[in-house]
Amino acid sequence: MLDRDQTVCLNGEGSRTRPDALDTSPYPDGCSANPFTLGAVWGLQAGWSANTFSYDYNGTGQPADLPAGKYQAKITVNKAYRDFFKFGAYDASVTIQESEECPPHDVRGCLAAKNTR
Repeated sequence: MLDRDQTVCLNGEGSRTRPDALDTSPYPDGCSANPFTLGAVWGLQAGWSANTFSYDYNGTGQPADLPAGKYQAKITVNKAYRDFFKFGAYDASVTIQESEECPPHDVRGCLAAKNTR
């Protein structure tokens, strides 16, 4: 079992998840860390996703090193953020089935995922 907390940037790489969504997101791209910044605009446009995999300011997030096989992953948003963004427990987690089918560093990608919510 792997239990890992990681940071997320809602203004990071994302993609349209619905054909009726806007062609582009109106929100800025990227999350910076500047000690002189007084505020920032964050947003996740309806019909868009945000890449949540191992975002960090140094780009050092590491994937899980898994042997070939079938896995189940449950991804959950911490309660403090659920409360802040005012969304319910049902929308706070998703469980997916994953299959590791090729070497972990294959540039074509290896994971096939199916949403089981």
